[in-house]
Amino acid sequence: LSGIDQIKKELGNDNDPVATIQKIVSEVWGIHVWEMLKYNNEARVTVPRKAGMYLACCYQSGSTQYIAERFNRTDHSTVVYACRTCRNLLETKDLVFTEKFNLSKRTLDKIFFPKEIYCLDYQI
Repeated sequence: LSGIDQIKKELGNDNDPVATIQKIVSEVWGIHVWEMLKYNNEARVTVPRKAGMYLACCYQSGSTQYIAERFNRTDHSTVVYACRTCRNLLETKDLVFTEKFNLSKRTLDKIFFPKEIYCLDYQI
């Protein structure tokens, strides 16, 4: 099995995109999903949690309140702040963050969009 096929097999029939995002992000950043969900303010946990929230906003159509609840947070403003922080880190080209974020995003693209999507002659 390829790496993506192995991940899909491990995820099983879980149709919850947020759970999939949490699993991929935690693997890329080298933490456990449960660490992302508990109240921990260590940078090694908060940065991947924020990236997961940002990616959840990108890959699923739920509200920011729904995403906050899936990350065991009480307020949607936490998700809004996480998205703003991630955009700032990407704009400032923080190398470690950008590398791990892009790896997470490429993996999620292959899971959620298994076939390449083309618009006219341009690959999206």
